[in-house]
Amino acid sequence: MSRVAVLAPHPDDEVLGCTSVLTGGDDVLVVHVTDGVPVGITGDAAAELRAARDTEARDACRFLDARVERFVTLDAHDQELWSSTAMVADSICALLQRFPCAAVYVPAFQSGHPDHDGLYVAAQLARTRIGDESIRWTCYALYALDECGTPGYGWLDPTLFPAVTERSFSIPELARKARALQTFATQVSPESVVQAWIDAPVNERFAPLPARDAPLPWLRSYYDEVFRFGEFGIDRQTVEQVLRDALAGS
Repeated sequence: MSRVAVLAPHPDDEVLGCTSVLTGGDDVLVVHVTDGVPVGITGDAAAELRAARDTEARDACRFLDARVERFVTLDAHDQELWSSTAMVADSICALLQRFPCAAVYVPAFQSGHPDHDGLYVAAQLARTRIGDESIRWTCYALYALDECGTPGYGWLDPTLFPAVTERSFSIPELARKARALQTFATQVSPESVVQAWIDAPVNERFAPLPARDAPLPWLRSYYDEVFRFGEFGIDRQTVEQVLRDALAGS
């Protein structure tokens, strides 16, 4: 048995994309890179949401009987992680030095949410800095628009992820994951991505973290076309350029 780390941009992503890892028998370090509180929420409302999301994550893992060694929350901000990849990479390096892991799971680059893509880049930077080839770095799929613009879970661009592994669930296991996701009461609503998985459950998909110099594809953007983050000041072109510049940096 060994320790593995699941890096989640927000509390709930670890269950959405990595339930099979959480329940796989290894000791798991669950790392919430943000606390899941959007930047526009402040004061008492922010404190209440922060506490609720932390409680939901712990309750969901307890329901799954996940072998979570500990939960850790880093200092990145929800909806701003993409602009602080160097800082996040530093935090990941420090964390893995403190808690050595045999494997690290990170979100795939899918243009589903800028924080997901930002954590993909931060993981690339961290892997380079750590330089330990014994650590297995693996991407997990969350939500995206596929090449036809269809929203859903699990689609990975084949040019960036040519070797995809699917971890199948039995019908009872899918039902159990759905019940765990319902624990995230602050995130479940008719139009939410959590509810979308519950309505149409799918298996989990994984792929090796590509080489750092693997070109990032220009994909249909869920956060631009569905979330319409541009209306809140998150420009897709800016996000894409910032992430590409970070990958190309030293």
